[in-house]
This record gives sequence, structure tokens and C-alpha cells, in this order.
Amino acid sequence: SMLCHYCALRYDIMLEFKHCIKRHCGLCTYEFQADETVVACILDGSQVQDASYQPCGWSCSHSDGLATAFHKQCYSTGGTLSPKVWAVTCCDFEPTSDTTLVNANFVLDNIVRVSDRLLLRRLPPELRRMVGDYLVTAWCIASTCALQVTEQRSIEVCLASPIWACFVKTHTKSYIASLSNGKTKNSQKNCELLIYEPASEKDIDTVYVARDSWGIKRVVFACSRDEFIFPEQAGIWWQILRISKNTGRLVVQSDGFKLRTLKYFDGNREVDTSGTLWSRPPYPLRMFQAYKRENAYPPTKMTSVVLNGQHTTGYSVCWNSRAMSFHVHKTDGRFSLCEFPESRKPSGRWLYMPITRNEWLSEIWLRSDPFRRSTLVLVTNTKRALVMGEHSRRGRRFSYELIARLSNEPSLFYLDMGDGLREVALSVPLSQKATRTELYLPKPASA
Repeated sequence: SMLCHYCALRYDIMLEFKHCIKRHCGLCTYEFQADETVVACILDGSQVQDASYQPCGWSCSHSDGLATAFHKQCYSTGGTLSPKVWAVTCCDFEPTSDTTLVNANFVLDNIVRVSDRLLLRRLPPELRRMVGDYLVTAWCIASTCALQVTEQRSIEVCLASPIWACFVKTHTKSYIASLSNGKTKNSQKNCELLIYEPASEKDIDTVYVARDSWGIKRVVFACSRDEFIFPEQAGIWWQILRISKNTGRLVVQSDGFKLRTLKYFDGNREVDTSGTLWSRPPYPLRMFQAYKRENAYPPTKMTSVVLNGQHTTGYSVCWNSRAMSFHVHKTDGRFSLCEFPESRKPSGRWLYMPITRNEWLSEIWLRSDPFRRSTLVLVTNTKRALVMGEHSRRGRRFSYELIARLSNEPSLFYLDMGDGLREVALSVPLSQKATRTELYLPKPASA
């Protein structure tokens, strides 16, 4: 029939779409669901077609390109926008689970505040929820369409002069719009703040850059000898740049609305190109020794974990073919693994190791295999071991390296598990004079 022919033709068109698709809608900014039919844009946006969304793996290189897409309902409401706008709402790297550009609860509270509350109260809870979701989505689309975006550009500021930061808001979040060596006037910017003064008496040699997946939110100039306590926030990552006071320049890249990247140049040489991001800056940085996997894709995002902390009751790891996440359980915290995003993945498996009152982690081992996949083995003072992944099977060969010995004191430790264990950094590296230790691994009862 004609209908079946149309469905078959539409299915063939969807199969021809070979580009990888960005994870979030270019209009409402919300995440797509697997196998969802979306409207994908090709090239400059002049060509659009339906496509089935399939999430990319962490190590995907997007060899055929990365396309912007929209929910079908969002596209029917907002239509095709300029690629300049897509550059503002797209991500530089995949955000953490449940992290979005929009604070939906904040938006909904404001919508309810200006609407007829009595009318909403008369609605059943199910309808009230549906109306709220529709209004939030409509608000997000309107906010995206209202963006006043200019051309993408590079901005340079000199460290021999004061530096001012201009801020702008989009979709309920604040970002730095530009840096300059003097005050500027721009109607889009909410305020200007002096963030660097070369005449300061402090020995400034470090720049801390706070950012999320959509841009730069804060820039702090400081001395590396001073400890700065930055509260850890979900989705916020810190880049650390070492600079020379009053020397060199900062080069930032704007997407036409807010800043995306910040680099430091001493003359014509870019300093620190590692691109490592930290959930909170380590102190002191020079004391942290890193163990990095050779085939890891950037950027490296290091999440902090406190081992042997007070009130620790156990450790758990979620993994499938690779480790996905690591958690510390405490007496003053909830023990529900269902609250973690990894529990929603059907392929995920949890391993849990309880810690008794007089027990603590005493050793950390790094396990590697010929396929360059790594994981950690945590050993307690009672010689119990937690392998953060699958146990060795017959025919599988692993190499083990002791990378740290711990005392019964809290130890700060960072790890990146974006694609299995990619990197780990510790402030307690193994002493060269330490005696050799043999690793005893648990074995199944039915060998």
C-alpha cells in the first residue's frame, strides 16, 4: 500500500544518516533518549531529515561528523536556527548524568509565580505535571530563540594590565561573556568584575578556571602556595594553569555569547596543554602523582574521593566491561545504590566491600592487561581486596603495580572513569624504599 511504501522509504532515509548526533536538543537543550526519532541538521542547517538517535560511546571519534538535532516537537515549534545559536547550546564535552543547561525546577517556580495559581491548583496532579513540563519546554525553546549571538572570536588580554570579566546569563545559568584590560559597555552583560590586578602584592602564579560543559563560569588568580577551598559542585570542573605574574597573555575563545576556552601563552609558546579538569583543585598540585592510560581520549576529568575518611562504612564500584563509577559509603549518608545514574544501565554490575570499625585501606594497586584496560585493586590492612572490575579468568593475563601505601588517615585521591579507568592521581605516592608486597586476590569457591 501507499502507506507501507511511505514508511519503508522513510526508514531507508533514516538508515542513510551516518553522522553522529549530539546528545542534547539544540532548542530545548534536554537530552535525547536512545532510539528516539529526531530531526537532524546536515552541514549549515539548510538540510534536515529524520534520524534515529543512537548515543555514541565514550571513545567515539565522530569520524563522519557530529550533527545537531532537535526533538520533533521542538523543531515544529522553533524551526531551524542559525548555526551560531547551535554553538551556544552545544556541549564541549559530555556533561555528567542529570546535568543540564536548564534548572527546570527554578523555571517552573517562576512560571507558577506569575501564572494563575488558583487555576493550577484545581488541576489533578497528573495534569499539573504535564502542563508544567510543557511550559518549561516552551520557555527553554523561547530562551534559545531569543539569544543575541555574534560571531565566534578570540580575545587576548595582557597580564601586565588589570583584567575585567563581563558576565552574561542564558537558560538560568551565569557565564563569563568576555575578558578585557579595561571596562566595556554591552547591554547583554549583567555586570563587570575586576578579577586581576598586576599591582597586587601577592605572588600570583596560578589561574583556576571553573567551567561546565557549556562554557567558563569563573576565573580566579591565586598563589599556588595558598590553599583555596572550592566547594565541589556537580557538573563543575576546574582547569589549572601555571602563569608568570605580569608576563604573557591569556587567549580565550568565545562562541559568540560566552567564553568556551582559556589558554596561557608566554611569548608564542602555549603553557600547559594537558587540558586536565578537576572536580576540585588538588593542593598542593605538585604533590599529586598521576598514572595515565596511554590511549585515553581528552579531556581528562578527575573526580575527587576521600579514602579512609571518618565514618566510612564501605566502598562500591559499578562496572560492565569497564569500571564506570566508584563510591564511598558513610554512616551519615544514604546507602541506596538506586540513586546513582549508573543503576539505570541494565549492563551495570555493582560490587560492594564493607569496612569494619578497625579496618582501613592500606594499599592501592594498578591492574593492566594487554588491551591497555586498567582498573584498581584496593587492599585493606586485613588483606581483603576489592577488584574494581571483573576478576581474572583462566587465559586472562594481568600485570599488577603497587602505586600507593596508605595509613589510617584520610587520603585525597582522584580518578577519571569516563571510559573505564583512564587516569588516577594520589597525594601519597609509593616510597622508593618501601619493602615489596605480594598481592593476594580473592578466588571463587568453585575454581
